[in-house]
Amino acid sequence: MMSQANENLLAKSESTITGSGGWGNSDVTGSGGWGNSDVARTGSGGWGNSDVARTGSGGWGNSDVARTGSGGWGNSDVARTGSGGWGNSDVAFSGRGGWGSSDVARTGSGGWGNSDVARTGSGGWGNSDVARTGSGGWGNSDVAFSGRGGWGSSDVARTGSGGWGNSDVTGSGGWGNSDVARTGSGGWGNSDVAFSGRGGWGSSDVAFSGRGGWGSSDVC
Repeated sequence: MMSQANENLLAKSESTITGSGGWGNSDVTGSGGWGNSDVARTGSGGWGNSDVARTGSGGWGNSDVARTGSGGWGNSDVARTGSGGWGNSDVAFSGRGGWGSSDVARTGSGGWGNSDVARTGSGGWGNSDVARTGSGGWGNSDVAFSGRGGWGSSDVARTGSGGWGNSDVTGSGGWGNSDVARTGSGGWGNSDVAFSGRGGWGSSDVAFSGRGGWGSSDVC
C-alpha cells in the first residue's frame, strides 16, 4: 500500500519533481486520479532506475509513453504512439537494456488482430519475448510471455476466449523478472493488473485496480 505522503501526492496537480540524473525518488503528480499528464515514479528501495510517464486524456491516447531505465532506453522500456487509444496503436518493447535482438514491434490499425506480433532477433526467443496469437483482437486471444531469457518456470501464459477472465494468469516456480498478472472480469477495462520488474514482488511494485481505466491511487 502507498504511504500517506504518496496518497497526498496523487491528489495534487503540480509539476513533477526532477533531480540530478533524472527523476527523483517517489515523485508523483496527479489531478484527482489518473488523468492528463499523470506521472508515477519510484526510486531507491525498489524500482531503482524506473521512470514511468503517462500522458493523454480520458485514457491512453496519442503519444502516450511508459518508460523505465536510465541514460536512455533501458530494460523493459515501452513506447506507445498512435491515435484513437490502444486500438489503433504502435507498440515497441525492449527488455534487454537497449533496442536489440530481442525487441518486439507491433504496428497496425483497428486494434490487435490475427497474429499481430512481429519479433526480430536471432538465436531464438530471448528476454521479455511476447507472443500473441488468436482472432478478433485481444478479446479472443492467446498470450504467452517470457521475461527470463527463455521459456521456463516463471513464464506467464494465458489462453482462453471472451477476454481476460478471472485469474487467467498463472506462474509457477515463483514470479520472475517483468512478470505480469491480471485478474478480474469484463476484460482489461474492469481489471486488476500487477507488475513486478525486479525479479520478484517487492516494496516498489506497481499494482492497478479500477473500473474503466486507471483510477485514483492506482500505484502502490
